[in-house]
Amino acid sequence: MIKQDVQKCVDALQDFVDKEIGESVNLFSCKSRANNELLLNIDEKFQLKDKDELHQLGEQKIENQNKLQEIRNKVEYYEKLLTELEEAQKELEVRYKLVSKSK
Repeated sequence: MIKQDVQKCVDALQDFVDKEIGESVNLFSCKSRANNELLLNIDEKFQLKDKDELHQLGEQKIENQNKLQEIRNKVEYYEKLLTELEEAQKELEVRYKLVSKSK
């Protein structure tokens, strides 16, 4: 009798485990299909660049950064030049005033 009760418990436990495994497998399958569909949609929307094109874009980026740095250097040079010209203009104004007063 105990053996039968134990067997019933084992059978009930096995049924429960089988049911849970079935539900888990079903849920996993549904999520896998949904993820696969999502990946397909993403793949359609966003085309990946090939290695050559990515390399070319990288080189273009470096070239653009170098050009930008050159422009920044020129701007800095012209700003310094402007400051020097403003100082020279002030000196000339002072000299002009001194010359005008001495006449």
